[in-house]
Amino acid sequence: MSFTISFKGLNDLKVLDSDAFHALDDGADIREITQKLINDLSNEAAAVFGYGKITVRQKWLQIEWDLTRPISIFYNAGMYSSTGRLVYNPVLLAQVVNRFGKDTLLGILGHEVGHRMVHLLFIQRGIRINNWQNEYCADYIAGLLLRLGQCSPQGMNRFYREACADGGRDHPPGASRAAVFMQGYQMIDHDRKTVFLRTPEFSRVIDTRQILTDDFMRDKLLNDVIKRTQRV
Repeated sequence: MSFTISFKGLNDLKVLDSDAFHALDDGADIREITQKLINDLSNEAAAVFGYGKITVRQKWLQIEWDLTRPISIFYNAGMYSSTGRLVYNPVLLAQVVNRFGKDTLLGILGHEVGHRMVHLLFIQRGIRINNWQNEYCADYIAGLLLRLGQCSPQGMNRFYREACADGGRDHPPGASRAAVFMQGYQMIDHDRKTVFLRTPEFSRVIDTRQILTDDFMRDKLLNDVIKRTQRV
């Protein structure tokens, strides 16, 4: 028998209806990846899950541990999880939009915001998780966010499988990350009146802003990620 958790009071992501976001419908110029757009998307993503302010900065260079090449181009997006500071290279994000679509931009930022949530939900509370579990949790949260925003998952699926295919020491292979992302995405049914999170446990109503601050949801997220990723 299946049950649902009903989230009441969800405010749709307003920035998704903004002119700045719709301007990305036909692709992105680097000038359209403004700090205001990234800030608005990141902070609305955090607000959906009941979290505080994310600070946003462009980043172009990074310091490497390899002393033969101490400085390199930062071609990425990332989160300083303990402080909630998100950094990004606008060239990368513009290219992602052009290749995978604008919804992928929200997915990537949702993933980075997810790392901040993981820090607050687990690491700050002394719950140990490894690097791959940390990434999987952030991928799962990105899936939740895109479904809440009624966005397509297709671009993120391609992004994981094509741009992140190989994985590495800190990141799982792209195919397994795509599977976890879809687990998060498929947990939610969204219509005009309410949002439902599918769960086999039991049914109850909680406020939208408690999706991940609630103990039950926090435990469910980690359990889902640990159990299900063992099968992907």
